[in-house]
Amino acid sequence: MREERWVFEEEPTHIPARDKPKLECSQVVIATVEKKHCGEVLKVLTREAPLGEYKHVKRIRNRAVEEGKGLEGETKANGKGRADVLEVVVCTSHPQEGGGWPVGTRGVEGGEPRGAAAAAGVQGDAWECMPSALKSVLLPLVCRVSLAEVPRHSPEDREQLQDWNRVWPVSYKVPAGKVVTRSAKIKVSEEDKHEMLKHLGLVRELATGESGQRREAGCGACNAAVIVNPTTKEVVGLGQDQTKSTDWTTWDSRLVHAPSPLRHAAMVAIENVAEGVRSWGNKRKRSDTETGGDTAPSVSDRGDGDPEAEPYLCTGFDCYLWREPCTMCAMALVHSRVRRITFCVPDPKWGALGGAFRLHSLTSLNHHYEVFHWPVIEASKP
Repeated sequence: MREERWVFEEEPTHIPARDKPKLECSQVVIATVEKKHCGEVLKVLTREAPLGEYKHVKRIRNRAVEEGKGLEGETKANGKGRADVLEVVVCTSHPQEGGGWPVGTRGVEGGEPRGAAAAAGVQGDAWECMPSALKSVLLPLVCRVSLAEVPRHSPEDREQLQDWNRVWPVSYKVPAGKVVTRSAKIKVSEEDKHEMLKHLGLVRELATGESGQRREAGCGACNAAVIVNPTTKEVVGLGQDQTKSTDWTTWDSRLVHAPSPLRHAAMVAIENVAEGVRSWGNKRKRSDTETGGDTAPSVSDRGDGDPEAEPYLCTGFDCYLWREPCTMCAMALVHSRVRRITFCVPDPKWGALGGAFRLHSLTSLNHHYEVFHWPVIEASKP
């Protein structure tokens, strides 16, 4: 029995479409406003200074100020020793950060507030950052203008929401229908791990066996792919690299082709599945003709939950590869509608699912799959 050179680690790693963002803050101009003026202030800001890319930032937050220790201009109390005021985001401190107001609208009257502005507690830096169109409108309505920081990006989960709200209130909304485009980690059940290891073992044998060892490294060379129907747990497609040599072990001798730079393992496996779909359709048509029944449904009409029905291409199937797929293979698997991709050896130069970039992060794609990396280590020699 041949001793395996590569050993699987204990756990697979989910590769999200993007990494969970860290807290980054941007500087904004805020105005302290009494509640009675809030509606008028918001009306002006909505028209003159939309938040642009900072739509996740809540424009208003409450602030309670102790009576006698309040901001200059805050004179009314609510009867409980506190004056309730609101802090409102006016605009970003720099136009190019997406605050919604054009470059060149900054006031020309100088950086330091004078007269009524100084008396109202307007900080010089904040005054300089405000568009001139807002200064004359907001000055009679606000108690103070100053600088503050807000989270630059939208939170990815409720834990981040709670932490980032301490900086400034932000909103959080779970994207509908595109779970795999989020950065949340997906856990794998023990049953799934067992199935994944079983099929990865076949991939390892095909890629690193006697025929696989003669190939060079790369997405195409020294690679193998296995496509599995997770409902029946059966292998429905299998492919080895056919880019450089005719010396390979093929699952179906009818699929042997001359070497081609396009015949990477994933492409061969997809073709293998397509051949099975065509064979199934031909048999179904012959059976319907003999029995006088209706003709077989189109390929796109299949896959409605019947384990014996062939789905559209590879819809709902899982693909296992020894090496991380390149862009061509990863995109072919998108078109084939696979459910999940698992690979063992990353490719930092050409890999399209975490190595060089993450194809599954593109929101413009009409299909997204989950991606897992199951690391392997080289077995120690005695």
